[in-house]
Amino acid sequence: MALFQIFAVLVFNGPYAAWQIYTVITANIIKDTYRRAVEQLINLFIGTYGYGPYASSFYCYCLSKRFRNQLIVSLKELVGTIHMNQVFPNTQRSGTRT
Repeated sequence: MALFQIFAVLVFNGPYAAWQIYTVITANIIKDTYRRAVEQLINLFIGTYGYGPYASSFYCYCLSKRFRNQLIVSLKELVGTIHMNQVFPNTQRSGTRT
């Protein structure tokens, strides 16, 4: 799982690093409206793409066996086929009354 997260960080943060390098290199260049619009679109895409490591670690956790088992138990409780923590009242009655 750790190798997957390292791979995800590299894949999702690589474009951001490249974008930062491009921004520094082209900071003093005069740009027309079309080029600024394209750069802004790329910047928005990379900004959204930067959330990838967090999303991938969430999906990696969701694929784990422990999470799936807990999800199945929770769904069974929700549907009503199993009640794990329910206390049933004692219905036995004793013959003596006080």
